[in-house]
Amino acid sequence: MLTAFQRARTAHVHEAEQSVARILSLHRVVDVSGELDLTHNAVRLGNLTLLYIDYGAELTIHLQSPYEPYYLVQIPLSGTMRIVRDDRVLDASAGTAVITEPGHITSLLQYSENCARLLVKIPPNLVDARQPGLVHRDGGGGLPGVLDVGHGAGRTWLNLLQAGIADLDAGAEMMSLPHAVGYFENLIVDGLLLVRQESTAGEEGTQPSSLRPALEYIDAHLSGPIRVEDIAAATYMSVRALQARFQKELGVTPITYVRNRRLEAVYRDLQAGSNAASVYAAAARYGITHLGRLAAEYRERFGESPSETLRAAATNPSSGGGVDRAS
Repeated sequence: MLTAFQRARTAHVHEAEQSVARILSLHRVVDVSGELDLTHNAVRLGNLTLLYIDYGAELTIHLQSPYEPYYLVQIPLSGTMRIVRDDRVLDASAGTAVITEPGHITSLLQYSENCARLLVKIPPNLVDARQPGLVHRDGGGGLPGVLDVGHGAGRTWLNLLQAGIADLDAGAEMMSLPHAVGYFENLIVDGLLLVRQESTAGEEGTQPSSLRPALEYIDAHLSGPIRVEDIAAATYMSVRALQARFQKELGVTPITYVRNRRLEAVYRDLQAGSNAASVYAAAARYGITHLGRLAAEYRERFGESPSETLRAAATNPSSGGGVDRAS
């Protein structure tokens, strides 16, 4: 795999460290069981770097500071691997992929004998450009973790990646065409984001911050029409995954959340008094046209009618303010 792009073939530990470090991070091989037989192939493809690495022996690596921040997707094609990150352990084998994020210093990497791996190095700006707001360094979302690439969408993504590599091995018949590398780059990054989003929809312990891109999109578009499909497309999620995540984390559907946020926005405007000449103007500002339904939902939510809120603000102009209540 990637045989036309060989960087090193060596049995010497120091040569192996130097070869891999030129593309990835400074590291030190701290333990080797058996005879080292490194095969290291790598090619730069647009903004991506594709690698094939097989140390041929069981070994442990201590990772040092990276030269530059990047996401690294490691896909074992055989054998097993383990990443020790502080108090977290990530295990991967054939059919899974493990992803580490920019700026994180991994303590140890452990590879079994004959753990051949396909790797994709992705600059963080490419991820942010394809999906703004997805990546959170607090662990509440984004890419880091273990993905299933042996079934479903993950397997399709891996097939696409391997098809591109097969084309390179065949002499870049497709990749030599105009714009082909850019299309492939976007396909791989977007596909990875979609697989990650789909896989986290049913994860236990997912933090509410994983919905942050969707919530930010909704707040930015309250004055216009918002469909579930719009939110899903803007956050690179399927409609099913988006709905599942809203139900799991907030206990409401996306459309119910949108309606609640619009009610809160109207309430804030009416409470501010000067921001709304009338209930109709405040409602229209956020795309609400059915005033009867607004009045009923508003009273149920805030315990008073919209006109009562507006009158109270008019008699007490210093009471402006508002609420930002969660659904």
